[in-house]
Amino acid sequence: MRTMSHSIKVLAVAVLVWPFGLPGVGAQTKIDARVAQKVKAGYLAHIARFTTWPKSAFKDTKTSKAPLVVGVIGPDPHGVAKAFQTTKLKIQGRTVVLRRLNFVPAPKGKPPNPANVVARNNFRTQLQSCHVLFVTGTKQGNWPALRALIAGRPIITVGEPAGFANSGGMIEFVLNHRTGKYDMHINLDAVKQADLKISSDLLRLKDRVKIVKKAK
Repeated sequence: MRTMSHSIKVLAVAVLVWPFGLPGVGAQTKIDARVAQKVKAGYLAHIARFTTWPKSAFKDTKTSKAPLVVGVIGPDPHGVAKAFQTTKLKIQGRTVVLRRLNFVPAPKGKPPNPANVVARNNFRTQLQSCHVLFVTGTKQGNWPALRALIAGRPIITVGEPAGFANSGGMIEFVLNHRTGKYDMHINLDAVKQADLKISSDLLRLKDRVKIVKKAK
Protein backbone atom coordinates (compact mmCIF):
# COMPACT_ATOMS: atom_id res chain seq x y z
CA MET A 1 0.00 0.00 0.00
CA ARG A 2 1.38 3.39 -0.94
CA THR A 3 1.90 5.95 1.80
CA MET A 4 0.70 9.54 1.69
CA SER A 5 4.32 10.70 1.64
CA HIS A 6 4.85 8.62 -1.51
CA SER A 7 1.84 10.31 -3.14
CA ILE A 8 3.17 13.79 -2.37
CA LYS A 9 6.61 12.89 -3.72
CA VAL A 10 5.01 11.62 -6.92
CA LEU A 11 3.05 14.86 -7.24
CA ALA A 12 6.13 16.95 -6.65
CA VAL A 13 8.06 15.03 -9.30
CA ALA A 14 5.09 15.31 -11.67
CA VAL A 15 5.36 19.08 -11.54
CA LEU A 16 8.91 18.86 -12.88
CA VAL A 17 7.90 16.64 -15.78
CA TRP A 18 4.54 18.23 -16.48
CA PRO A 19 4.60 21.82 -15.17
CA PHE A 20 1.38 23.08 -13.64
CA GLY A 21 -1.05 21.03 -15.66
CA LEU A 22 -3.67 18.51 -14.72
CA PRO A 23 -3.63 15.04 -16.30
CA GLY A 24 -6.04 14.74 -19.18
CA VAL A 25 -7.22 18.32 -18.80
CA GLY A 26 -7.45 20.54 -21.82
CA ALA A 27 -9.31 23.64 -22.85
CA GLN A 28 -13.05 23.61 -22.19
CA THR A 29 -12.67 20.61 -19.83
CA LYS A 30 -14.20 20.63 -16.37
CA ILE A 31 -11.50 20.06 -13.75
CA ASP A 32 -12.14 17.63 -10.93
CA ALA A 33 -11.72 19.65 -7.72
CA ARG A 34 -10.21 16.76 -5.78
CA VAL A 35 -7.56 16.19 -8.42
CA ALA A 36 -6.81 19.92 -8.52
CA GLN A 37 -6.28 20.11 -4.75
CA LYS A 38 -3.92 17.14 -4.77
CA VAL A 39 -1.91 18.74 -7.55
CA LYS A 40 -1.76 22.00 -5.56
CA ALA A 41 -0.34 20.08 -2.62
CA GLY A 42 2.39 18.84 -4.95
CA TYR A 43 3.02 22.39 -6.13
CA LEU A 44 3.42 23.58 -2.55
CA ALA A 45 6.08 20.95 -1.95
CA HIS A 46 7.77 21.99 -5.20
CA ILE A 47 7.73 25.68 -4.22
CA ALA A 48 9.18 24.89 -0.79
CA ARG A 49 12.02 22.92 -2.40
CA PHE A 50 12.99 25.94 -4.48
CA THR A 51 12.72 28.59 -1.74
CA THR A 52 15.67 29.74 0.34
CA TRP A 53 14.98 31.02 3.85
CA PRO A 54 17.41 33.00 6.02
CA LYS A 55 19.09 30.86 8.69
CA SER A 56 17.24 32.82 11.37
CA ALA A 57 13.93 31.34 10.14
CA PHE A 58 14.81 27.97 11.67
CA LYS A 59 15.75 27.13 15.24
CA ASP A 60 18.32 24.52 14.32
CA THR A 61 20.63 22.92 16.87
CA LYS A 62 24.01 21.27 16.39
CA THR A 63 22.38 17.85 16.35
CA SER A 64 19.08 18.41 14.55
CA LYS A 65 17.26 20.48 11.97
CA ALA A 66 14.06 22.29 12.88
CA PRO A 67 10.95 21.25 10.91
CA LEU A 68 9.56 23.16 7.97
CA VAL A 69 6.08 24.33 8.97
CA VAL A 70 3.37 24.57 6.32
CA GLY A 71 0.29 26.51 7.39
CA VAL A 72 -3.04 26.17 5.58
CA ILE A 73 -5.78 28.69 6.25
CA GLY A 74 -9.21 29.03 4.66
CA PRO A 75 -11.79 26.58 3.29
CA ASP A 76 -10.21 23.30 2.20
CA PRO A 77 -13.06 20.96 1.19
CA HIS A 78 -10.99 18.72 -1.07
CA GLY A 79 -7.93 18.16 1.05
CA VAL A 80 -4.74 20.13 0.43
CA ALA A 81 -4.18 19.90 4.18
CA LYS A 82 -5.00 16.18 4.21
CA ALA A 83 -2.51 15.57 1.41
CA PHE A 84 0.22 17.13 3.55
CA GLN A 85 -0.63 15.19 6.71
CA THR A 86 2.46 13.01 6.90
CA THR A 87 5.49 13.03 9.15
CA LYS A 88 7.60 11.20 6.56
CA LEU A 89 7.78 13.94 3.92
CA LYS A 90 11.04 15.86 4.00
CA ILE A 91 11.95 19.03 2.14
CA GLN A 92 15.51 20.38 2.15
CA GLY A 93 16.34 17.74 4.75
CA ARG A 94 13.61 18.98 7.09
CA THR A 95 10.54 17.12 8.31
CA VAL A 96 7.38 18.86 7.11
CA VAL A 97 4.83 19.75 9.76
CA LEU A 98 1.31 20.69 8.68
CA ARG A 99 -0.50 23.35 10.66
CA ARG A 100 -4.21 23.84 9.96
CA LEU A 101 -5.02 27.40 11.01
CA ASN A 102 -8.35 29.01 11.84
CA PHE A 103 -8.42 32.78 11.62
CA VAL A 104 -9.01 34.58 14.94
CA PRO A 105 -10.00 38.25 14.53
CA ALA A 106 -8.62 41.00 16.75
CA PRO A 107 -10.60 41.22 20.01
CA LYS A 108 -13.26 43.92 20.16
CA GLY A 109 -14.86 45.68 23.07
CA LYS A 110 -13.52 47.67 26.00
CA PRO A 111 -12.07 45.85 27.76
CA PRO A 112 -11.75 42.92 25.32
CA ASN A 113 -12.73 39.46 26.47
CA PRO A 114 -9.58 37.82 28.02
CA ALA A 115 -10.36 34.50 26.30
CA ASN A 116 -10.45 36.25 22.93
CA VAL A 117 -7.12 37.92 23.65
CA VAL A 118 -5.51 34.57 24.47
CA ALA A 119 -6.98 32.93 21.35
CA ARG A 120 -5.73 35.78 19.16
CA ASN A 121 -2.23 35.63 20.65
CA ASN A 122 -2.05 31.87 20.16
CA PHE A 123 -3.21 32.24 16.56
CA ARG A 124 -0.62 34.95 15.87
CA THR A 125 2.17 32.82 17.36
CA GLN A 126 1.21 29.80 15.25
CA LEU A 127 0.86 31.92 12.12
CA GLN A 128 4.17 33.71 12.52
CA SER A 129 6.10 30.46 13.04
CA CYS A 130 5.09 29.10 9.61
CA HIS A 131 7.58 28.92 6.75
CA VAL A 132 4.95 28.38 4.04
CA LEU A 133 1.44 29.81 4.28
CA PHE A 134 -1.22 28.61 1.84
CA VAL A 135 -4.33 30.80 1.72
CA THR A 136 -7.21 28.85 0.18
CA GLY A 137 -10.53 29.92 -1.28
CA THR A 138 -11.57 32.25 -4.09
CA LYS A 139 -12.08 35.38 -2.00
CA GLN A 140 -9.45 37.46 -0.23
CA GLY A 141 -11.50 37.61 2.98
CA ASN A 142 -9.05 37.81 5.89
CA TRP A 143 -5.93 38.12 3.73
CA PRO A 144 -5.33 41.86 4.47
CA ALA A 145 -5.38 41.13 8.22
CA LEU A 146 -3.13 38.09 7.78
CA ARG A 147 -0.70 40.10 5.68
CA ALA A 148 -0.39 42.70 8.44
CA LEU A 149 0.41 39.99 11.01
CA ILE A 150 3.26 38.47 8.95
CA ALA A 151 4.67 41.61 7.32
CA GLY A 152 8.44 41.39 6.96
CA ARG A 153 8.63 37.80 8.20
CA PRO A 154 10.31 35.08 6.11
CA ILE A 155 7.11 33.25 5.21
CA ILE A 156 6.46 32.28 1.59
CA THR A 157 2.80 33.05 0.95
CA VAL A 158 0.86 31.11 -1.67
CA GLY A 159 -2.79 31.76 -2.41
CA GLU A 160 -5.82 30.98 -4.51
CA PRO A 161 -7.84 34.22 -4.14
CA ALA A 162 -8.07 36.36 -7.28
CA GLY A 163 -5.55 39.20 -7.17
CA PHE A 164 -3.55 37.59 -4.35
CA ALA A 165 -0.14 38.34 -5.88
CA ASN A 166 -1.14 41.94 -6.61
CA SER A 167 -2.20 42.52 -3.01
CA GLY A 168 0.98 41.56 -1.19
CA GLY A 169 0.91 37.77 -1.66
CA MET A 170 3.95 36.12 -3.20
CA ILE A 171 2.62 33.31 -5.40
CA GLU A 172 -0.91 33.01 -6.77
CA PHE A 173 -2.32 29.91 -8.46
CA VAL A 174 -4.30 31.04 -11.50
CA LEU A 175 -6.20 28.54 -13.62
CA ASN A 176 -5.65 29.15 -17.32
CA HIS A 177 -8.95 28.09 -18.86
CA ARG A 178 -7.45 28.10 -22.34
CA THR A 179 -4.78 25.51 -21.54
CA GLY A 180 -6.39 23.81 -18.55
CA LYS A 181 -3.20 24.36 -16.55
CA TYR A 182 -2.33 26.39 -13.49
CA ASP A 183 -0.13 29.42 -13.98
CA MET A 184 1.81 31.03 -11.16
CA HIS A 185 1.69 34.79 -10.73
CA ILE A 186 4.72 35.76 -8.66
CA ASN A 187 5.33 38.98 -6.76
CA LEU A 188 9.14 39.12 -6.50
CA ASP A 189 9.00 42.41 -4.62
CA ALA A 190 7.06 40.76 -1.79
CA VAL A 191 9.50 37.83 -1.83
CA LYS A 192 12.47 40.18 -1.46
CA GLN A 193 10.84 42.20 1.33
CA ALA A 194 10.46 38.99 3.34
CA ASP A 195 14.19 38.17 2.90
CA LEU A 196 13.39 35.10 0.81
CA LYS A 197 14.81 33.84 -2.46
CA ILE A 198 13.11 31.74 -5.15
CA SER A 199 15.35 29.60 -7.33
CA SER A 200 15.71 30.47 -10.98
CA ASP A 201 14.78 26.83 -11.66
CA LEU A 202 11.22 27.77 -10.75
CA LEU A 203 11.23 31.22 -12.32
CA ARG A 204 12.48 29.96 -15.67
CA LEU A 205 9.20 28.12 -16.36
CA LYS A 206 8.31 31.03 -18.62
CA ASP A 207 5.18 29.49 -20.08
CA ARG A 208 3.69 28.94 -16.62
CA VAL A 209 5.14 31.83 -14.61
CA LYS A 210 4.12 35.47 -14.79
CA ILE A 211 6.03 38.07 -12.77
CA VAL A 212 3.44 40.59 -11.60
CA LYS A 213 5.91 42.68 -9.56
CA LYS A 214 9.66 42.74 -9.98
CA ALA A 215 12.02 43.09 -7.01
CA LYS A 216 12.83 46.73 -6.29
